[in-house]
Amino acid sequence: MLGTNTVHFNIEALSQYKLECVEVCLGREGTFKMHQKKVYDEIQRANRLKIPLSVHLPIELPERFTRDYLDAFFLEQDGEIAFEMIELNLSALSKYDIEYYVLHFPGVIHVIEAEELFVDRLRVVLAKINALARRYKVKLLLEYFGSNVNFYKPQMWIDEILKFSNLGILVDTGHLYFASKIWGFDFMNILKNLSEVADAFHLWTTKGEGVYASSEYYQKFKHIVPHVEQRVEDGWAFDTLKVLEIISNTEKPVIIEAAPLYLGEKYYRDGIKSVVNFFANC
Repeated sequence: MLGTNTVHFNIEALSQYKLECVEVCLGREGTFKMHQKKVYDEIQRANRLKIPLSVHLPIELPERFTRDYLDAFFLEQDGEIAFEMIELNLSALSKYDIEYYVLHFPGVIHVIEAEELFVDRLRVVLAKINALARRYKVKLLLEYFGSNVNFYKPQMWIDEILKFSNLGILVDTGHLYFASKIWGFDFMNILKNLSEVADAFHLWTTKGEGVYASSEYYQKFKHIVPHVEQRVEDGWAFDTLKVLEIISNTEKPVIIEAAPLYLGEKYYRDGIKSVVNFFANC
């Protein structure tokens, strides 16, 4: 099932592009309240049109919340506000028909911790998130990032997260690529391994050298839309066609999570069409 994030895409255009599902998420431009109203409008519209829908949390924030709303700090020493945030969101959204939720989870942590201490806390945190997901009878997918020095190994994600009935792993191709550069693992091999257990995917790419703050393309263009003609030999992060061949075999939801900043709106739309055509013929 192929769909798109709605930050830069109108739900009414789904059928025109032969996309099947959507994911809503708070954007970055404008105020939080503007984004929140837009997201609720999109949720209601998707439910009314019976379009399969996923929600990238958070949509609601506790009053005492002072962090970036797309931050992830569940594994920091004081993560209670994060659990308060999850419950607030699951409660507010419980009246809607939502296939699954997506959560930024591991945080950006550079301090190495004793493995035994970290794993103990990790398991407590996962159990608490799973308990909330079970209480609200939802599936909550943790988005893979390699930004936590204590929790970046893909096999560790598999071993620890899949123990829990209401949790799953979302594989994001862009963040997995950056993790492969940071930690020196083979992107395609790990993508194949994670694809065997993933519940859903985010699909975007980048170009050039560096990761995150040191990546000129990421800083200028953020998530670049995938296109079947993108090749490593031309400076792209990966051969998009090879990635599509792997993730299309899983028959799991694939959400194009891209912005039209690189080469403008036409390249963005053409990229989406190229991915749709691949899925239609694979």
